[in-house]
Amino acid sequence: EAGDPGPAVFVMTSGNPGGEPICLGNREARARLDTMADAFLFHNRDILIRVDDSVTRPLPDGGTLFHRRARGYVPRPIVIDAALSGEGAGVPCVFGAGADLKNTLCLTKGADAFVSQHIGDMNNVETGHFHGEIREHLAGLLRVRPDVLVRDRHPDFLSGRLSDEYAGERGLPVMTLQHHAAHAFALLAEHAFRGRALVLALDGTGLGTDGALWGGELLLADTGAARRGEAGWKRLGHMAPMDLPGGEAAIREPWRIAHALLWRLGLLDGGGDAAFSPPWLPERAATAALLPTMLVRGVNNPSSTSCGRFFDAASALLGLCDVITYEGQAAIRLEEAQGPARPWDVEPERLYPCPVTRPERGGPLLLDSRALFRVLALDKAGGPEQSQNAEMALRFHHSLARGLVDMAVLAAGEHGLDCVGLSGGCLHNLTLSTLLTRGLEAHGLRVLRHEQLSPGDGCISLGQAFWGRLAAGGR
Repeated sequence: EAGDPGPAVFVMTSGNPGGEPICLGNREARARLDTMADAFLFHNRDILIRVDDSVTRPLPDGGTLFHRRARGYVPRPIVIDAALSGEGAGVPCVFGAGADLKNTLCLTKGADAFVSQHIGDMNNVETGHFHGEIREHLAGLLRVRPDVLVRDRHPDFLSGRLSDEYAGERGLPVMTLQHHAAHAFALLAEHAFRGRALVLALDGTGLGTDGALWGGELLLADTGAARRGEAGWKRLGHMAPMDLPGGEAAIREPWRIAHALLWRLGLLDGGGDAAFSPPWLPERAATAALLPTMLVRGVNNPSSTSCGRFFDAASALLGLCDVITYEGQAAIRLEEAQGPARPWDVEPERLYPCPVTRPERGGPLLLDSRALFRVLALDKAGGPEQSQNAEMALRFHHSLARGLVDMAVLAAGEHGLDCVGLSGGCLHNLTLSTLLTRGLEAHGLRVLRHEQLSPGDGCISLGQAFWGRLAAGGR
């Protein structure tokens, strides 16, 4: 109307409901978004292939960190065999199905691997269809058909179930690879690495070979062993196990993990040598009162060595985030709590203890992250080293990084290795990534980092495909 200035802001975007793929055409957009959008701006050209925007972050050393690799980078090949020329006749084409979070898929052809655009979290039918669309599109674009399929060993992953169906229809052999081993081989693939290397795989959770939820792992990856038909990897160390009372609920509500740690350490009110009053009480007192019973009886209480969940617990302990409303929220707040001035060098006396032990002779190394959490809690409770959140968050990052470096250095010496890789979603934390890199290099170790893919689960399909090609007799 005359004189009506209209809306102050228009938000115009490619359309999709949260967690679902982008709409391809006008009719699809109208059907799927009619209850969400106030208006539509249609075009006379439909979208042929769904591709999200890429998300990157510049690094202090001049490199680039991928959070999401899609538009502008796909389908750029990743050279995984620098010694192979031409089409690689006789080299098997391997299909990597990816993980269920931040899914991508991957196909190999000759010397190259082609990782798809970001597909998303495989938690609905629409994304499952998208996965199938891109699988067929990429195979057609490359003019290849897979000889072998590799999926995650988790039996309930939608990416795995769909890929099993696909393999069954075409008579393809199916192989499985543990989640963190896939992280390790993805990193080696990016660097066309051949030989043995250590890899710190630090993320949320992935099903381990023992049935527990892993996520703070030190692995030995060996491309030669994989090619000889062996597993090609071994778990050399891990962070201390934690309780996840309530299972998935603990991932959404990290105060549960922190509360369980405090209870195990005897630091709650009325026990141990300190009375800690958690910041999530009294609001969550009724649920918190049930947790000890869950811990004692082992009811809906999986064990996890996850680095990501440990960050979440520390964030909850400091009162920064006790309930998560978006992915990575607790860890992001913990990193931000350090403040803008974050020194890369901290005096040894300011570090919290995070010792490396070997509980069983000949067994894996154990990073005693619970010792770090204990002193952090005492600090928060007003112990002899009472600090503010910024100082505690800073010391937490440096202490955990020092412990991880110590574990890797010890394993490198034991196995005669000089190369350590860094992979997993926790490497999106710029502080942790930088501290690990500098700490390892200070010990004379070569450090491999992701340069062409995200360190998160978007790289899993590449690791599966690379390992599968080695196992299938490829270079």
